[in-house]
Amino acid sequence: MTSVRNDFFAIFGIPETLDLDVAALQKRFYELSREHHPDRKKPSERAEAEQRTSELNDAWRTLRDPIKRAHYVLERHHLNLQPTPDILEEMFELNMEREEAETRDQLEAIHRRLLAMLQQTDQALAQSFTQDLSAVRAILSKRQYIQNLIASTENALSN
Repeated sequence: MTSVRNDFFAIFGIPETLDLDVAALQKRFYELSREHHPDRKKPSERAEAEQRTSELNDAWRTLRDPIKRAHYVLERHHLNLQPTPDILEEMFELNMEREEAETRDQLEAIHRRLLAMLQQTDQALAQSFTQDLSAVRAILSKRQYIQNLIASTENALSN
């Protein structure tokens, strides 16, 4: 997601918020899907209905997922992820530990720790949705680094 194509919140007729009721969003998605489905339109209206359905599907995929939703909202506000010095230091130390692991058991232990950190970060992200965007931004930055470390650890484990 590199540019904001449409206002996904406006597509659903809801205010911009990170803390969404996903069940209500899903209900609204089904309502709008039926309303805009190309098969329910006249032939002359189908191209526009297909476009609206495509936008609706993009909005649904983004807003239903809390991580994608957070990235989308930050993007709308022109806020890039910027890790704090503390996050950079912590991730540097974890990366060094991962690179210095000499046995598979050590790598697996690091992998388990990283997965637990990712879960904690996701919980913190959900709690930050009621705070300002700077908290969301910091947590997403940390999450991105953890995911990268998990991927590199899984790659090392698969070799």
